[in-house]
Amino acid sequence: MLRIANLDVVALSTPGADAISAALAFCGLTGSTSDGVAFSVMVLGAVTCCYTFGVFRLAHRRGVTARDLRRIAAFLGGSAIVLAAMGPPLVAYGEQLFSMHMIQHMMLIIAAAPLIAWSRPKVMFLRALPKETRANIGRSARRLRLDRFMRPLRDPILVWIAFCAGFVFWHTPGPYALAMRYESLGLLEHITFLLTSLAFWMVIFRSSMRGGPGYGAKLLFVLTAAALTDLPGALMVFAPRPLYPEHAAGVAGWGLTLMQDQEIAGLVMWIPGGLAYLLVAAWLFVAWLREAENRAVLPGARSIANVTLLLLVAPALTGCNRSRAEPIANFNGDPERGATLIQKYGCGGCHDIPNINDAEGNVGPPLSRIGNRIYIAGMLRNTPDNMLLWIREPQRIVPGNAMPQMNIPEQDARDIVAYLYTLN
Repeated sequence: MLRIANLDVVALSTPGADAISAALAFCGLTGSTSDGVAFSVMVLGAVTCCYTFGVFRLAHRRGVTARDLRRIAAFLGGSAIVLAAMGPPLVAYGEQLFSMHMIQHMMLIIAAAPLIAWSRPKVMFLRALPKETRANIGRSARRLRLDRFMRPLRDPILVWIAFCAGFVFWHTPGPYALAMRYESLGLLEHITFLLTSLAFWMVIFRSSMRGGPGYGAKLLFVLTAAALTDLPGALMVFAPRPLYPEHAAGVAGWGLTLMQDQEIAGLVMWIPGGLAYLLVAAWLFVAWLREAENRAVLPGARSIANVTLLLLVAPALTGCNRSRAEPIANFNGDPERGATLIQKYGCGGCHDIPNINDAEGNVGPPLSRIGNRIYIAGMLRNTPDNMLLWIREPQRIVPGNAMPQMNIPEQDARDIVAYLYTLN
């Protein structure tokens, strides 16, 4: 591996590298450091303003919960770390010291990215859009079936490959030297780290109920990525000679040698990065054990009660498993309008509703396959008429429950019911 790395360093002085340099200059990708910093600050500022506007709209719509506040704090904290990593003075220090450049990378990968990913920024970004725009986006996405095109971006295997490949590629001496020589490539390097890391951490934070992998698969996902991404750090520490001569002038000003700077950089990548992955792996392992314990204990603890309950209510259940193909007389509703109304009334703030943008709430139960459930609210038979009653008069049916009394007009409620009964 070290011989390959050394060959990469030598390759920078070959005609091939000169051809790449000429091509980059011809394309105008040789901007100054200040240009890259200004671009980063401008984009980050625009994203933060959009997020903040979404927060204000959410607060005006239904108020902000404690969980919302934690996610807002996570997003703002992650954005501040991105700004610190890609702005002054770290940019200038990163050009002088390889170790400081590695600190920038670790800030993006194991600090900023997990905070932003956990904050689920898509919710606030969609909230920042007008209702009509959100509804049009939702209808267009369903009509064009965009989910099948977005699915590869959420595939754990593809995300793992992109994350590890980007990490290893930009830390090999050849691509790293080009990134140091051309500011545009340096900016692309940092953007690559940020985007692939966001995708990586989103896989970890995505619940298995929302299509994410289970805890065991996530544990393997993290540990294999940690093993591969720690390898460049180990090579930097134990390499017999400097692999990154681009910082020769910078380290001299700090009273260091290239080898000392490279060893510090390797330790920065190896120890804090490895520790972060280890902590996440430990959290996943504990969660996995708890899930396994719940699966083993709860069925046994509830078996007697479940059998007794089934014996008591079996006669009533025979008429409750109604298929959606059996229409209720005089029940009319427009499912497409119902999807728009679900967004209008903010149902997604409390429920996770398939195919509805911004519908990722955790207050109430998820509404996937609601059309096939036997009961509504644990007491009403699942029929369109009862669903209509529950949506319009939840407090009359179960006083004090978490479902708010929203005074929804009957036709709106009928359209919402029509959409919910498509979820089977």
